Amino acid sequence: MNAMKILVPLLMMCTVLSCTQEPEGNQETQKIVDGFFKTYKAAGPKEAIVSFLAMNKWVTNDDANNVAVQMNEVISQVGKYYGQEKITVSTYGNNVIQYVYIAKYERQPLKFIFRFYRPGDVWQVQSFNYEVDFIKELDEAGKGYRLKENMGY
Repeated sequence: MNAMKILVPLLMMCTVLSCTQEPEGNQETQKIVDGFFKTYKAAGPKEAIVSFLAMNKWVTNDDANNVAVQMNEVISQVGKYYGQEKITVSTYGNNVIQYVYIAKYERQPLKFIFRFYRPGDVWQVQSFNYEVDFIKELDEAGKGYRLKENMGY
């Protein structure tokens, strides 16, 4: 009987942990995102974007520099950088993973979207996007028809 008291909670905990594990590939791609923000803070956004996009052989240096220049124009208007916050990690099957982060600035947050793709055994950078005006998503998420209590659960 004592063994059952230990075994049942242990099995329940293992089940919960297996259901809440982060998506496959997350450790490898998470290191890349962490490296992006480390460079972002130490060397600045331009260097972080250019080095991040350089991980995709299909992105030219000119394209990466253009993205960095455009983003620097936005950043020059939002004030001091205070860090970042992970919002979500999503997968599309086993070979596509997306991270959404908020970069916290004095004036307003910026939304960063990092996408990775694994065509074989190695993850590659697929894309990087940033958004300034994403508050509409919050407005939509707060609509009455989206609230849990109105979904007929």
